[in-house]
Amino acid sequence: MNNLKILGSLLVIFAVAPQIEAARLAYGHQAANQFRIQLGAQTPDGDSAYWDDKKVDFTGGPDDFEDVAFAVDYRRFISPLVAIQVSAEAYEGDAEQEYIDFVDEFGSPIFHSTNLEQNSFGLGVAFFPAGRDRLLIPYVGAGGEIVSWRLTEAGDFIDFTADEPIVFDDFFVDEHEAFGYYLQAGVEIAFGEGWALFAEGRWDRVDDELEGDFAGLGELDLSSKRVSVGIAWTF
Repeated sequence: MNNLKILGSLLVIFAVAPQIEAARLAYGHQAANQFRIQLGAQTPDGDSAYWDDKKVDFTGGPDDFEDVAFAVDYRRFISPLVAIQVSAEAYEGDAEQEYIDFVDEFGSPIFHSTNLEQNSFGLGVAFFPAGRDRLLIPYVGAGGEIVSWRLTEAGDFIDFTADEPIVFDDFFVDEHEAFGYYLQAGVEIAFGEGWALFAEGRWDRVDDELEGDFAGLGELDLSSKRVSVGIAWTF
């Protein structure tokens, strides 16, 4: 019985191997251009005064802002192992946050909605240390980016400057552009005719000073982690 299992496994390997090799050869490892599209889950790091103050006064935290991020990349290979990468990404996360120690005069929670939008444009370099002439193609990369961001808070808040705290409804907003950098690592799985699937992890490091309606609240950490999957076309 064991011999039959071994024989069956060998037959499967021999049957699949030609298809794997054909996919590897058809992928187009020497092509100079690559277009990629991906979806992932992005989570803010939340390591700044703004996020720290939120943790003290309100329920929830940066993890509540985990949401879908969409990104596209164009790579131009300048050698078999190195490519220039241009990237664009869009992300929007939101959460409802409730005062921890306070309720209104009816005993109901006092809460507001916080929304964070980020759109980024990056320029960097991708490296393929193990080469591209294989079925599994690992890569790493790094680069700089400019991030356009918008932070809003809308709902009920407490005015503690009055003789007695007053609950009021309001809307606060701030938006700017900031510079940062990113690091990435991933692996492509070639399946022929210039196409590949890939999985990637990316870390963005960005922060900016809050102004506008949030003036005086210190820095806003816009750094985040993203895990994504996507499809790549090499041509």
